[in-house]
Amino acid sequence: MHDFEAEPEPDLRPQALYRALLGHEERFHEFKRFLTLYALEPNYGDEPDAAAAVRARLNARLREWVGPEFGDLSASQVLLWRCIVVEERFGATPSGGRGAH
Repeated sequence: MHDFEAEPEPDLRPQALYRALLGHEERFHEFKRFLTLYALEPNYGDEPDAAAAVRARLNARLREWVGPEFGDLSASQVLLWRCIVVEERFGATPSGGRGAH
């Protein structure tokens, strides 16, 4: 028997985020601002405190928009979204040298 109340499939997370952003233009612009503020140097080691604080605020907003079940974006995922949304490089890997996990 399947538990249909379980956590959504990982493939559904981007869909939920797309719906939350595309349905509300102001959310998209806020999302893009957070991504612009998220700065890591290429080949970063540990995430700097300032970048971690931006990512924490971004994740809090995402939970408000999508729901608490959305979960947090990792540093690699934020860098990937930054490549797509801010740098407009589709199909790229984050400049930090790590792929999204």
